[in-house]
Parts: sequence; structure tokens; C-alpha cells
Amino acid sequence: MTDPLTLLALALLWPLFPASLLFNALVDRLLYPLLRALVSSAWPLAGVLLLPAAGAPDVLAALPVRLPASVPSALALCTALFYAWRSLTVSDLSRWAAMTGTSALALLWLPWSAGASRADLAVAALAFGSSCAALHIVAQALCRRFGSDYLGHGRLGAAHPRLAAMLAVTVLAALCAPPFPGFFAMLFVTARAPWWVAAGTAAVWCLWSWSGALLWQRAFFGASAAGAQGRDLAVATCLLAGALALLGTIATYAWSTTWMR
Repeated sequence: MTDPLTLLALALLWPLFPASLLFNALVDRLLYPLLRALVSSAWPLAGVLLLPAAGAPDVLAALPVRLPASVPSALALCTALFYAWRSLTVSDLSRWAAMTGTSALALLWLPWSAGASRADLAVAALAFGSSCAALHIVAQALCRRFGSDYLGHGRLGAAHPRLAAMLAVTVLAALCAPPFPGFFAMLFVTARAPWWVAAGTAAVWCLWSWSGALLWQRAFFGASAAGAQGRDLAVATCLLAGALALLGTIATYAWSTTWMR
């Protein structure tokens, strides 16, 4: 019999409400952005390692209290929708990354409930987590140059064009826009899903896009960016980040051909 504590731990690693509150509290208390980036990437992968060997139907059937197979999917969609809606009210990039990251990681329950393999879930978890990790690193670069209210300056591109481009690209990646890895992960989430799961996932995606547009509005429009300190990102840093993004895109595209028919 599957230990219910295993599923409770999985609800924390692939955050489901209310366990998601603990996940976000942990991220908020990490002072160093590299630690936040590491947690964002490694946290969902730890959930993959914790997965029971049996499939989702067998796991749910073995619980002391029998649950319909649709219960984890419904709770995951509700969690994803809630945090996608919460991201509309956030004006800090790190907190926005935490909100959208929680929303995305909750969606991992959908393919698991549909019987996805451990390897496929690991790739999807890494695609979601790496996008959030990149946002935490970019947030630190912005904070060093503009202070804590870095998104309130506006016209970021005029002061630091390469950093502004990095912000735009990482936000697009976190929104799971094509051709970034998260896009293929979202297609994987909805592959062979019932209509109500696909509709709920589409609603989550729309809320992400709305919150991303609000984030860009604060960063790229409005008053001129005054009080900026430090130099723009180095060209070598931008090239390295671009190479990693390209490598991730190619790898996830190749992965998608294994299940997309």
C-alpha cells in the first residue's frame, strides 16, 4: 500500500494548495537568488524521484480513503488558477516568479494522473523550474542596479538594453511561449487530457499572459529609468544565456517528438 505521507510530500514538492503556502514561504525566506534558483529547479525534480512506482490509478486505489482519479487533476487546476490569478497583483519579479512557478508546477499532477512516465515528468518539471530559476537571477541583477523598486522606474531598455532584453526573454520563457522549453511542457500537460483539463490549462495560460503584460508595462513604459547604477550585462553573459536557452529549446523539441503524434 502506498504511504499517504508520500502523496502529502509530493503535494509539497509539486505544490498543491494548501501545501503550496509552505513552498512559497520557503522561497520568500531564501535571501540569496542563487538559492532561490536552485530550489526552483531542484524542488520539482525531487518530486519526480519521490513518485511511487505504481501508476496514479493504482496509487489512488491503494489509499485508505478511495479518491476518484479526477480529484488530483481538479485540485491541481484550482491551485494553478489561483496562483496565476495571484500573479496579477504582484509587482516584484521574484515573487512573480514564485507565483507563476507554483502555478506551473501544480500542473505536473495532470500528466501524472494520466499515466505519464517518470522520465517525461522529469523533463517537464525541469522545463518549468528552469524558467523560474532564470527569473530569480535576472531579478537580482535588476535589484543591484535599480534598488528594490526596480520595476517601478520604467523605460528599462533605455538604461540597460541588454538587461532589458534578458528580462523580456526570461518572462517569455516563464510564460511558456513558443519556442521555449515551457511551451513543449504545456503541450505535454494537455496531451491526451480530457476537455475540462485542456480548458482549465488554457485559462491558466491566459492569466499568465495577462500578468506578464502587466509586468512588462511596469518595466518598459512610464517614466525614464532614473537612479540606475552599474553597467549593463556583459555581452558574454548574454551570449551564454542565449546558448543555454537554445540548447534547452532544441532538447525539449526533440523530447516532444517522442510523445507528440
